[in-house]
Amino acid sequence: MRVLHSKKLVFISKPRCGSTSIRNFLTQQSQIGDIICNIPDHEEGLHPHMSSTSIKKYMENKGKNVSQYSFFTVTRHPIEMLWSYYKYFQPDENCFYNFNPQHNPSNLMQFEYWLQKGHVGVGKYWKDFVPSFVTGEDFSSLSLEAHICNAENKVDVDKVFYLEELGDIRLWLSEFFDVEINIPSVNNSDNRRAPLISKEILDILRPQFPLEFRHYNI
Repeated sequence: MRVLHSKKLVFISKPRCGSTSIRNFLTQQSQIGDIICNIPDHEEGLHPHMSSTSIKKYMENKGKNVSQYSFFTVTRHPIEMLWSYYKYFQPDENCFYNFNPQHNPSNLMQFEYWLQKGHVGVGKYWKDFVPSFVTGEDFSSLSLEAHICNAENKVDVDKVFYLEELGDIRLWLSEFFDVEINIPSVNNSDNRRAPLISKEILDILRPQFPLEFRHYNI
């Protein structure tokens, strides 16, 4: 997450959506007083993956006029995102991730089983601001809606970009900052693409990612 008060620009960082290069670029453009959040700041009540509405509430509490700011995010194909999340956090048979002290790396959950039985919780700093279908009992907390929609499920950002259309992001940021920029393609620790997913599992995931399933015509 980045809040550049100096540029009136806010970046909503969605997990496993190739945001590292964008965050690095925005950090280079930041000035004193801007917010660079890479790890949870519990004293301030900030998290790298907070939703747009929760960030707006935080800013309003600090006396900022959020209507003067531009809010944007980047998403990607939901199955590729889930595959990236699975590879990175390696859920075990109890759906403990590798950042959890109880994680058992010797007994990992299979990808398709994880898609059916796994879940990712909703962060405490934004759980009160997300649409009602985002429960933390499945993967809806990783959805586009969980990051850009308010509790009434209304879009609360100005721009949504797609990782597969990286040129659009480069062009918009170049025009916004009036500089030529080169955001490299997302770095993959593993070049394997997500395995094919059965229709039955896609039907389970569909209501968890409404906007993305429609955009990608899944």
